[in-house]
Amino acid sequence: LLNSDGANHESSLAEPPRTDSQGSNRSASLRTPAFAPATGLGLFNAGDYASAERILGEDFNQLDLPALLLLAECSYLDGDYLLALKSSGKALVSDPNNLAALYWKAEAAEKLAIEALTRSGLADPNSYRTHLIAAQKYRSEQNYEASEMEYRAVLRLNPSDQGAHLGLATTYWKELKADQALGELKWVLTTHPEDTQANLIQGDILVTRHKYTEARPYLMVATGGEGNAGLYAHALLSKVYAAQGDPSSAIKELETGLPAD
Repeated sequence: LLNSDGANHESSLAEPPRTDSQGSNRSASLRTPAFAPATGLGLFNAGDYASAERILGEDFNQLDLPALLLLAECSYLDGDYLLALKSSGKALVSDPNNLAALYWKAEAAEKLAIEALTRSGLADPNSYRTHLIAAQKYRSEQNYEASEMEYRAVLRLNPSDQGAHLGLATTYWKELKADQALGELKWVLTTHPEDTQANLIQGDILVTRHKYTEARPYLMVATGGEGNAGLYAHALLSKVYAAQGDPSSAIKELETGLPAD
């Protein structure tokens, strides 16, 4: 069971309520705030994800962060990806950097994208949007060759699609094809200079090539990225400052970027 601090939900949620001699739970009208999370956890541990999802979903607006994470996992495992996306999204409102919430949101979004791909592919297999979703799917599966092919198909149909240029750059980056990645990034950064992901990849490549002075402005923009991307930018900045003989700034950035380094 995935939680924000790596701990099992059993340590953070109350035990399921006891039943009376007839084996029935207390009336729903007498529920305490911990009823749904505790009951949902018990059902989760029993492998009854659908029932856990139903119990938790009934109290959706009252759920705290651990319970929202539990609902996200239960609904994902039960195949309700829209509810998983909704509950993980609400969890991120209270804790924007929560790793478990980011994980379930990404997983649910990917499943929904695949479903959309199936529907749109049947309707129009030559649509550039179909190729774009396929490219993202293949990249998430680390099938980079297929991802490249789909991104290039998108760009043949829509040469100015920013997402395709950035997606192809990201794919090249993950394949360690730095020169090809820089070619795509040039287009993205010319048209969208504040894009944090593009700046992160550009800065990372320049740090790898020991071009620290050139990397710094890109990484400064990249620190505004969400989740681990922003933290990784801070970690890279620490290397820049260290290489430039500024240990004080390097330590400060390193402390900020430790979760991603």
